[in-house]
Amino acid sequence: MRGLKKGFTPTPICIVAKQANAAEKQGCRQILNTLTLRKLVRGFTLVELLVVISIIALLLAILVPTLAKARMQAKRVVCGTREKTILTAVNLYMSGNNNQMPPSTQGQEPTTAPFWTIPMRLKYYAGSRFTRKGLNGGSLIDILGSYIKSATYFACPLAPYRTDWQEKYLSKDVEFLNGSYYYLWNYLKYKDYGFNPVQGSKDTLMVCDFLFWGEPLNAQKQDGSVWITPHPSKGAYAGLFTDAIDTPDNDCKFWMTKDPYGSHSTRNQKPEMKMNAGYLDGHIEALSSKEYTSVKDYVSGEMLFLLPPQGD
Repeated sequence: MRGLKKGFTPTPICIVAKQANAAEKQGCRQILNTLTLRKLVRGFTLVELLVVISIIALLLAILVPTLAKARMQAKRVVCGTREKTILTAVNLYMSGNNNQMPPSTQGQEPTTAPFWTIPMRLKYYAGSRFTRKGLNGGSLIDILGSYIKSATYFACPLAPYRTDWQEKYLSKDVEFLNGSYYYLWNYLKYKDYGFNPVQGSKDTLMVCDFLFWGEPLNAQKQDGSVWITPHPSKGAYAGLFTDAIDTPDNDCKFWMTKDPYGSHSTRNQKPEMKMNAGYLDGHIEALSSKEYTSVKDYVSGEMLFLLPPQGD
């Protein structure tokens, strides 16, 4: 060391402490304790904290969208599984009824041709309190209920419901109840336009996530119209079905995409999302909403009814 004689060895502080008197020893101990304490309680610097926070923020920015996308994909898989359960119930019904499809309940029974409703009804004019009667009893549940005991299978996990489905599903006092899907077997509203999902037809599409635009009361309530579907898309908001469609099912919510200009221009601009469709042979297809096409040309005041590929 500079300034020290050659061969000089510094005396350790512990030896100095031993040679000192009691007061000096006490002071030495205090110095040692202070140095030790400072070493133990030394915290992070501001720079170190900022670096850690930045790393955590970066990881969250990477992981959160990935996790959200994975969660959405998982729900779409569950949605497809529920559609497959409905298909299984249809096939079980057919196996016990001479291979005949279940009758449709998606309409009313007047004395002339039936009035067809949006084919998403679990119950439609079901019961005896109405002068108008639901088609074939108006209750899909009465027909397939012995094969599907829970309403869960009619509810898409991506839809923003806040409804006690099980209670309504089992209640005999409920005349109206909407599901998440189109139930298309023996639905004959569009048979003159090439869609005829009956026994032996090439149209084997039986169930799918619904997607439609327009409807007379929809246009009146929305100052234009909205796209309505159980699957979310960019710009969609959760809305009560009664805000867009005339229905007594007041608790039912779906995703809606509104025309910001209050006109009918959006009917050619379908919201983009992944959808599911189920066919009579039991298979489920995952497809894009872009693959949905109109069954017939749009007429002002009508609902624009769109379907995925309808079969062979």
